[in-house]
Amino acid sequence: MNDINNWREEETLDLTSDLSSHESDKSADVETSITTVKPQDTSVNSSAVLEAKTPISNMSAGNISRPPRPQRVPLVKTQEDNEALRQQVVELNAKLSVATYQNMELERLLPREVKDILQEYYLLQNSRLDLINEREELAALRRQLKAEADQAEANAQMKLENLNAELQDCEREKKGLQQQNELVF
Repeated sequence: MNDINNWREEETLDLTSDLSSHESDKSADVETSITTVKPQDTSVNSSAVLEAKTPISNMSAGNISRPPRPQRVPLVKTQEDNEALRQQVVELNAKLSVATYQNMELERLLPREVKDILQEYYLLQNSRLDLINEREELAALRRQLKAEADQAEANAQMKLENLNAELQDCEREKKGLQQQNELVF
C-alpha cells in the first residue's frame, strides 16, 4: 500500500494483480506478479522499461480498502492541549468583555452632540488647569511654611542659647552670693 500511495516519491508505479483473492479469501499467501513502470526519461531512452517483481507483502482487496488505524494521542498531550485551549478561552472571554464594554461606551456617546462634547472637554481642561494651579499654590505654601518653621527653629535655638547663658550667669552670681553670705556669717 505504501508503494501505491508513494509512487510519485519513488518515481515508479507498481501494478499488482491478485486474481486469487477474489476466488478465495482464505488464501493469504498467494503469489502475485507485479509490473513496475518507471517514468520516461526523454534524455536517455524514450521507451518505458517493464520489470516483473514479487510483492513485499500480501496485497489483497481486503487490506487495501481498509484505512489504517489512527494513532492514539498520549493522554498527557491531550491534557496539555485542553489546558492550552482553556487558557485561550479565558483570554478570548476577557477580550470579548473589554470589546463589549467599549461598544457600550461608544453607544452611550453616540446620541450626544458635538456641542455637548466640546463643553465637557472645556470643563475638563479648566478643572485640570485649576488642579495644576492648586498644586502650585500648595507647593508654594509648603515652601513658605518650611521656611517659617526653619526660622522659628533657629529663633528658638538662639533663645535657648541665650537662656542657657543667662542661667549660667545666674548660677555664678548665686555661687558668688553664697560665698559672700558664708563669709559674712
